[in-house]
Amino acid sequence: MSSLPHTAKAELEEVLQNSAHGSLEEAVARHLLDCVSRFGEEGLRKATSYADCILEHFSRTRDIARLNDALRRDLDPAANGTVLITAGVKGLGEEVINAAMTALREFDDFTENNDPHHEHDFGSFTASGHKFFWKIDYYDLQMERLSPDPSDPTVTRRVLTLLLPEEY
Repeated sequence: MSSLPHTAKAELEEVLQNSAHGSLEEAVARHLLDCVSRFGEEGLRKATSYADCILEHFSRTRDIARLNDALRRDLDPAANGTVLITAGVKGLGEEVINAAMTALREFDDFTENNDPHHEHDFGSFTASGHKFFWKIDYYDLQMERLSPDPSDPTVTRRVLTLLLPEEY
């Protein structure tokens, strides 16, 4: 087993020192240092490749959440999205719909239970005494198939649907 080049080890240790406790950056640096200490340079190469895949996944997930948040908060069709309300929601009247849309824009109660993939694509809330669900689906630009890449707004049209739980 060959030893890690001093510069790579020093760089990883510096990243570890400068990373916020509990951050993804800290976790990746710790993992890479551990792989190096156990498996040498080959371990570093394999772990770096794996870390790149993980970081790419987190980056895509972060982009999806950012785009979903923009559509939900702004409710702007120019954000390459459409906002739909179901017949059940429409039947509650304009005053309740306005309260629900305000609550939808302000929603930020994302947890492991309601957002296990960290995409900010589903939620529930209560407004004007009524419980609501909302969800975001991803389609291609022609709205014929699912999006090939929900993190890419140039190939994705988002559809946010506001509905009652019994309509889910």
